[in-house]
Amino acid sequence: MNLAGSRISVVSSICVPHDAISYSVAETARILDSVSPGNVRVFSLRNDVDGIPGRTVSGVGDLLTDSHWLSSDILIFHYGIHYDLFDALICGNGRALRLARFHNVTPRELVPAHATPTIDRSLEQMANLGWADHVWCDSDFNRAALVDMGLPTERLSTLSLPVVVPDAAPGAVRSDGQSPVTLLYIGRLVRSKGVHDLVRAAIELRDSGIGGFRIMLAGSRDFSDDEFTASLERLVAEAGAQECVTFCGEVSETEKARLMEAAHALVIPSYHEGFCMPVVEALGRGCFIIGYAAGNTPVVTAGFGSLVLPGDVRSLRGAMESFVKSIRKDADPVVVTDGHGCMRFSEFRKRAHAYATGFSPFRFRERLLLSLDTIIGRRAR
Repeated sequence: MNLAGSRISVVSSICVPHDAISYSVAETARILDSVSPGNVRVFSLRNDVDGIPGRTVSGVGDLLTDSHWLSSDILIFHYGIHYDLFDALICGNGRALRLARFHNVTPRELVPAHATPTIDRSLEQMANLGWADHVWCDSDFNRAALVDMGLPTERLSTLSLPVVVPDAAPGAVRSDGQSPVTLLYIGRLVRSKGVHDLVRAAIELRDSGIGGFRIMLAGSRDFSDDEFTASLERLVAEAGAQECVTFCGEVSETEKARLMEAAHALVIPSYHEGFCMPVVEALGRGCFIIGYAAGNTPVVTAGFGSLVLPGDVRSLRGAMESFVKSIRKDADPVVVTDGHGCMRFSEFRKRAHAYATGFSPFRFRERLLLSLDTIIGRRAR
């Protein structure tokens, strides 16, 4: 495939740091700009990411009068929530190949009442995906949602998100039997992520006499629910659990990497995940995964952890307890995984890293360009 000289427009609601969809948008734009230099532009309602060739627009009207848009050969739309620009998928520019990237929509029962109108509009706007020549889905879980909606399977494929992981496998196991076992949560502080269940499980674990662990909660306040976050802080304060539950607030990419490298496990008790990038990031740094077997989490975890039924706080606490006790036993403890049996933690870390490298930006580039080649070739026939 030769994309050199092709004009490409990428459309998203926003492009902001510390956001999985935004990173996918930015990485896609960088890859395509490398094969068609100077011919790629990102259109969004907000863009806070440096180095992306793009234009901030206020609505569909700005697209329909933009010369780059009008002369584009390929249009790529990212979708995970309602935004006005996504309506431009229906008409395109009258000539271009229309592609979409589906990141899934959080079910309305998992969001607070004030957010349900947005979710309802998002679910209605998903119908626009039917106008795309092809839709890339982050996961088979997302693809199944579109099949259930009635989209033709021949116009759907799975293209996992790009994830940055260290080139080298993690170093020595961080366990001396004395230091606290660190369980990390990274993500939005919202109901759908199950953070309340995690905090409850941590308090119950402490109250049962199990010590030697700490929970680190890191997440962007901008994309979290303030009322929900306040309820978490009250729960911790009322239980006097500040010594084992720490709120880290928003962290930079560097700080996030440092937290993952210092953690023994990532806890992700989410009720809905279309992909779950933190799981791959954490596995790439040798973290064990503990959480709920919901959405795409079981698939992306690939057996490198311990997942329990969504909403089962008692089993979540049990998985945390088993892991904490295992890690505190010796310098290179044995951990029990759902899909790979028992193994020394040092071996687990090597194998988890090897798996995570399959999602690297380099591998994503290969898959993206191969898929584009297939889609364009099929259209030409």
